[in-house]
Amino acid sequence: MYIGVQNVNLRFYHLPCRFFEFATGGIVFLYQSKIKQKVAPIVGYLSYLLLLLILIFDIQLIPSNIKLLFVVGVTAILLMSFESLENGKIKIITSNKWLGVIGAASFSVYVWHQIVFAFVRYSFTSDFSLSIFVGIILLVSVLSSLSYIFIEKTVSRIYNNKKRELSIIVILVWIISTGMAGLIYLKAGVVRDVPELDIYAQDTKRNMHSVYNESASQYAGKQFSTNKSHWLILGNSFAKDWANVIMESEIKDNVELSIDSPDDVFKPSLQSRIKNADRVFISMLHVDEDIVDKVLSACILNGLKEDQLFIVGEKDFGQSTGQIYWKRGSSNYYKLTTLMDAGFYDKNEKLKLLYKEQFVDLIGMVLQEDGKVLVFTNNGKYISQDTAHLTKNGAKYYAEIIDWRRFFDK
Repeated sequence: MYIGVQNVNLRFYHLPCRFFEFATGGIVFLYQSKIKQKVAPIVGYLSYLLLLLILIFDIQLIPSNIKLLFVVGVTAILLMSFESLENGKIKIITSNKWLGVIGAASFSVYVWHQIVFAFVRYSFTSDFSLSIFVGIILLVSVLSSLSYIFIEKTVSRIYNNKKRELSIIVILVWIISTGMAGLIYLKAGVVRDVPELDIYAQDTKRNMHSVYNESASQYAGKQFSTNKSHWLILGNSFAKDWANVIMESEIKDNVELSIDSPDDVFKPSLQSRIKNADRVFISMLHVDEDIVDKVLSACILNGLKEDQLFIVGEKDFGQSTGQIYWKRGSSNYYKLTTLMDAGFYDKNEKLKLLYKEQFVDLIGMVLQEDGKVLVFTNNGKYISQDTAHLTKNGAKYYAEIIDWRRFFDK
């Protein structure tokens, strides 16, 4: 199932996709004592070497979707050959005291490393210099050591002496923590007001920003049926962003929208809309020349002119909204700006030079002289909640600063 599922997030988080790991561990547990005597030391050495190569180098020979399967399989073989390794020629490594301590505390390391890495990425930076990386490793080491000594070992000691008391404590902690988590979930994760995102603890709305983006889905696949100016938008969630900007603008009553994917611009249902369109917009993540050329060909085939096609630039408001939110108490909070991801500006400039008047430069509208971009609207609201898509206030902001006459004066 792990190999068959194409969605990366589903493959990683969906329990059925990862069940093979639990099953492999169970098999090793059941049969290790029977097999370990039959495994030659060379098998263990090779397993060690393969794991080290995978960890140190990005081995492209192994497809990414089966790399985890490979690692789990090699690890299982390594565990089967543990006894021969422990008494073999490299026992200075396999029986090393300090490596054993790290192994014993590996669960604490596993728990803390993701928390620390995620916290640093969200609140400070995603660009890990050597000094930042070393600092993270040191912090993870300290936190892991403390939790191993004062939690894991303490719990283990209490369990050996007072199982009943410990069980009661664990159950109580589980009830309290799960109950608190349930309450937070029922409140859509909102524990405090965040006015700059229009989030309020007394009026919680689950996934409010994605719901706003999805509100433009009402135009998906819609055939034109009025005498208004027909605007066809081709793309993904960015197309919905652009539709929302249009619907927040002064021209919303003058246009009729339709949204579709550019993947198959020659399908009959889309061909008819292209033919009836007055303007066609491409608004999507990772737009490139091939996509534009394909859409342009479909437009010309249906009688549209080249200047009726517009390419809407992508948006990038930094690495993480959290890196701005972290500075919430600063006096210039609502004046803060942020750097775009590396390479984004150059890509945007390339598209701008290539398509000239047909390019809608969204980033150029918020770009500052120092190369950073605005984060807040004029009334102190976040333009984007996730650095890529627009909040409702972000859509309103763009609706106000865009010169809509350029799309009519043709």
